[in-house]
Amino acid sequence: MKKGHYISLLVLLCVLFSAVIISVAFTKKAGDNSLKPTVVEPPAPVLVESNRDTVEKVHYEFKLIREFNWNNGIDSLHISGCYDDFDADLIDSATFEGECPPPMGPDGLMVNSSGDIYIFDLDQAGEGWGAKLYDPYGKLLKYAPGGRPIGFDAEGNVYLFDRVYDGQLNLIKTYMLPQNLETAIKGNVTDKGMLIFVSGSSIYECDPYSPNLVKDTKLLKSDPKLAELWKTIQCNIIGDNNAPLEILYKKRSSDKTHSINALIGESIVNQESCNHYPDLSFLSVDERGDSYWLYNPYSNYNSLPGRWRFNYYYIGIFNADNKMISKIPHSINLASLIEFPNGIDKYLYIVQDTGNVYEITGDAKKAQLIEWKRKKED
Repeated sequence: MKKGHYISLLVLLCVLFSAVIISVAFTKKAGDNSLKPTVVEPPAPVLVESNRDTVEKVHYEFKLIREFNWNNGIDSLHISGCYDDFDADLIDSATFEGECPPPMGPDGLMVNSSGDIYIFDLDQAGEGWGAKLYDPYGKLLKYAPGGRPIGFDAEGNVYLFDRVYDGQLNLIKTYMLPQNLETAIKGNVTDKGMLIFVSGSSIYECDPYSPNLVKDTKLLKSDPKLAELWKTIQCNIIGDNNAPLEILYKKRSSDKTHSINALIGESIVNQESCNHYPDLSFLSVDERGDSYWLYNPYSNYNSLPGRWRFNYYYIGIFNADNKMISKIPHSINLASLIEFPNGIDKYLYIVQDTGNVYEITGDAKKAQLIEWKRKKED
């Protein structure tokens, strides 16, 4: 074959190859003379069976550690509100509307790597105190004044919003946070004991051990004399590159338009029998890089009764590629409806090194402390 014929053949092949590429990359709608890239329109959420076979799963084992009575002495848990008499029928039928506000209950739950359990109970009339230390089997060991917990440092010290204890609940020191961070719920403690918070779009780092106290800028505007007396620990804004991974997850997941929410939502849709993206709430990320999210696959079913659809929450566990590797049913009832919806994650805790999940749940008569133990991977 002559050289000119070779060139003509190559040109013809290139044209045909280009046509194939164009036909794959574009689609043409009926009645529409314009060509549109298929990538412009996102795929409809569907159940993708193939993903289940390509993602390595992990499993969790259920364990009931113990039960608690409500409002029955120091070794019980405490709740306040309209339901002090704990009429089960009244609570089950209540809508928390009108003059009856939602009840208040424990401030939080934490568990260290040794399995020691810290419940930050409601300090009701001096009976509940606050910080309570239990052994891994649920035996009460010690109690002390408490409050809202933040986390542990590498030494096992326990940090609250206004104080720090050692692991045995011996007081190390107290401190005062700036007013703009007192309502922050997205906190973290570094290994060295620095407090990290997400407030709005900013990340703050606070040093509870620094002797250098400052006047609270917010309080200074409203009450200068009080600001002189009530000085706070110093907190500075830091960049994302200096923040712990968990804080970055919390910041990004709070922006519902961030891609992490879409990736996790897509993974849930691919594992559940639902055709829409569910409501999501980030919980934690462990040392493996697996992230934990609270979600409700039926959250958009507005026709369901309000209380009924809340019973379908799950704790989803996702690997570093944002693929679901396990899920745990999370019972939404009295304990978790305290200060709902912001109270849900107060009663969930993920241990960073083991991936074990702890939760407080229960009903009108009793509360339960539950452990979901992550089985070791083969």
